Amino acid sequence: MIDTERPDAGVEWRGLTRGELAATLVEHGVPGGHAQRLFGHLHRRQAPIETFGAMSLRQRSRLADVERPTVCTLVERHAAGASDETEKLVFRLRDGRRVEGVIIPEGPRSTFCVSSQVGCAMACVFCATARLGLERALTVSEIIAQIYTARARCEAVGRPLRNVVFMGMGEPLHHYDVTRRALEILTDPAGISLGFPRITVSTVGLAPRIAQLGADFGGRIQLAVSVNAGRQATRARIMPIGTTYDLDALRAAIAAYPLPRNRYVLLEYVLLAGLTDTPDELAALAAWVRDLPAIVNLIPFNPFADAPETLQSPADADVSRAFATLRAAGVPVSVRQPRGRRAVAACGQLARLRPE
Repeated sequence: MIDTERPDAGVEWRGLTRGELAATLVEHGVPGGHAQRLFGHLHRRQAPIETFGAMSLRQRSRLADVERPTVCTLVERHAAGASDETEKLVFRLRDGRRVEGVIIPEGPRSTFCVSSQVGCAMACVFCATARLGLERALTVSEIIAQIYTARARCEAVGRPLRNVVFMGMGEPLHHYDVTRRALEILTDPAGISLGFPRITVSTVGLAPRIAQLGADFGGRIQLAVSVNAGRQATRARIMPIGTTYDLDALRAAIAAYPLPRNRYVLLEYVLLAGLTDTPDELAALAAWVRDLPAIVNLIPFNPFADAPETLQSPADADVSRAFATLRAAGVPVSVRQPRGRRAVAACGQLARLRPE
């Protein structure tokens, strides 16, 4: 499990699934039978290997010697303030790069929006992260570290973490193996045992990976798909991935996702004034959604620095009109109220930017 091609190679123990942990222990002369208890020690207790008393001092030293500690340090916090208690967290990684996550209070509990990549390769025109391009994927342990830091922060302010959404910087299904392993660790009953319905993975529409996610987790992971247009030409214009996986392919992937009973796929739809909120676009969306086990979540465009001038947020009246249009067409629909704009933490704004 050590990458020998890297000068700082080592084992990031919290980035291993329980099966990987057992195999890696054996590689280093430690019985694999320790894996379950050690997994709980690392994740449930979030304690270091050095304090794991079930192993001998020699065994602990052997594992500590090959450890490559995860560096994912919380360096900034930005509160939205006023009545919006959303908080952006900025993390510095080992190589100096930074990623952002967002804590979103919801009543007595919280949701954390976690990043999976530094930047993003998908180039969606309405997203600030896309302006960065893709710098690299995060490691499994860097994803986990963000969540554990946010979890501690939520507990400290009296709003325990309830939900985790892979909606931060990056496309979670692009480096799918990393996301899959992070999901295995988060849901492992020997660890923090986060419930499957409490985890959402959002994608721009990588159809083959949607199928893989469904097969690997039996549809238990909540799927969110960024659709954003009812017509193929419009979607391809604002989302380059739309030319690779068109709306027909995307619809087939969603229809085949193995949802448990009474569950649905969340279809994210960014409302761009005069572009995706037009009657023709909404009518096409309504026809496309028909008979899918899905709900459309309307997201008014959140402006960001250097966004194309052609992208504008719709007026409140136009958001209400879009909602009414879809509802009248029989489409299950909701509106995501903007959260975190003052902290540059709203949907589509994450790009290592400081609030003004």
